Amino acid sequence: MKKRAVNGANIGNLANYANRIDSTLNDVKKDILEQAKRYKKNSLPSQTGFVAESVHIGSFNLDSAIKRSSLKAVKEKNGCHGDYKVLKGNKVVAKGEFKHYNTAEQTENAMRGYNGRDLVGPKEQIEDIKKIAKQKALKNRQTRPQVAKEHQEVYKKATNSIKKDNISSKPKTNKELKKITKKASKGKVNAKDVLPDLKDSLKSSAISGAIDGAKIGATIGGGISVISNIKDLADGKKSAKEALIDTSKDIAVSAIDSAVKNAAGSMAKTASIHIAEKIGSQTAKRALGSSAPVIVATTAIEASKDFIKYANGDIDGKTLAKNVAKNGATSAGAWAGAEAGATVGAMVGGPAGAVVGGFVGGIVGALGIGSLFD
Repeated sequence: MKKRAVNGANIGNLANYANRIDSTLNDVKKDILEQAKRYKKNSLPSQTGFVAESVHIGSFNLDSAIKRSSLKAVKEKNGCHGDYKVLKGNKVVAKGEFKHYNTAEQTENAMRGYNGRDLVGPKEQIEDIKKIAKQKALKNRQTRPQVAKEHQEVYKKATNSIKKDNISSKPKTNKELKKITKKASKGKVNAKDVLPDLKDSLKSSAISGAIDGAKIGATIGGGISVISNIKDLADGKKSAKEALIDTSKDIAVSAIDSAVKNAAGSMAKTASIHIAEKIGSQTAKRALGSSAPVIVATTAIEASKDFIKYANGDIDGKTLAKNVAKNGATSAGAWAGAEAGATVGAMVGGPAGAVVGGFVGGIVGALGIGSLFD
């Protein structure tokens, strides 16, 4: 039961993770297309400026989703062009402006007067923007101190991306943004335009998955072990020392096992998005966008243990086949339970309810299918 419950919790966690990435990516694509459509009558530089807002906010939120961060960037709804803020829950932790003009001098001048807000501009212009701002700050220091102060602020605050803690948007040149805008005007958006590079995606998803998995394994596996060992202690089957040692061992094993599975499942999810972009077949894209990559990755880890046992002669071929099939079925059942739990949870408690529902649904699904399989 303990093993199934922990595996169900892992799948539930991965289902929540995959759903967050998918929904964030869909929101990003939708927003870019809406911006391109809304301002299609504007000049290309103007239209590109609006699309740049969506690209930066969207890529920041995708980086946050991949790294399992609680940070979220949103547009400020105060009627001002180019405003954004970064939220941690309901608390505003950063604010900034987007300024994308054809030349560094034009962009630098437009960045003046924003009183300490971060200033996001084209990737290729930032170095020149800082040079221009520094020169103008020195030039106006004696005669126009307020102007000098504004240029000095640009020098300090100009950046090529939204940044907060270890989360950032994807820096883009004006040329890249214009290309994205032209595609969006034709109704096309590619995930690679807003996702971190594959190498960074895999690294970030593996690290965040391992940390999350270790917590899940220690909590669920450890919790069940504590109850089991307390019962054995009460029944006189174990001494206090034996119960403590066994509990500690169970917590460590569950934490490590869950860390590995969540890291592998998370990497499988982010890799599948990148790979799907390069495949023309819609059938293949749907398969890569489903639960399959995550289930295969996590099941493979569990199956490898049985293959080692089989190679060592500890189990026969029939047992190997049964175990592999059972692990696959349990993972699939856990995913279905997580999806159902997330749906019910969302109806009851919104986004937070969806996360809890997915987590609990994964455990219930794993326990149910595992018992049915037996």
